[in-house]
Amino acid sequence: PGLCQFIAAARPGYKKELIEERIPDDYLPYITILEEPSLSISSTEIRKRVNHDQSIDEMVPAAVRNYILTYNLYKGL
Repeated sequence: PGLCQFIAAARPGYKKELIEERIPDDYLPYITILEEPSLSISSTEIRKRVNHDQSIDEMVPAAVRNYILTYNLYKGL
């Protein structure tokens, strides 16, 4: 067994089956794919906003925001 379980969240317009087709069979047991039609948060946008000292309060939970800011993630990207 792997050391962790990954979670992939499908963005609006992406079907779980299409994502599964692109994942090698050896990795599928370690990846849970969520279909969340209302999820439209872009990790690229989060990184960009953090790098430009803009708020991400409405994009991620407070604990995630605090971790990103505490460890200075995404700065200088």
